[in-house]
Amino acid sequence: MACPSVSFTDVDDVLYARLLQQAVRAGAKFSQEDPQSMEISGCSISWTRTATTLILTCTKKPFFVSCDEVNSRLTDLINQAKEAA
Repeated sequence: MACPSVSFTDVDDVLYARLLQQAVRAGAKFSQEDPQSMEISGCSISWTRTATTLILTCTKKPFFVSCDEVNSRLTDLINQAKEAA
């Protein structure tokens, strides 16, 4: 079962590129079939993006990790990237 999606605004091209680079450095494995999907730390994450909005959805996670924990970590990562801009 997928977790509720979490939405972030003010995600421009520069921030989006930085987030993708951070994911690669952290060991994310991107899907060949779906370029807007990756696996990292036992979680599968998919996303959609408009000009300035990024919507992330955890579609699979370890049973011992709650959706709240996953979404909290995603929010922290996005906010840290925004602050570093």
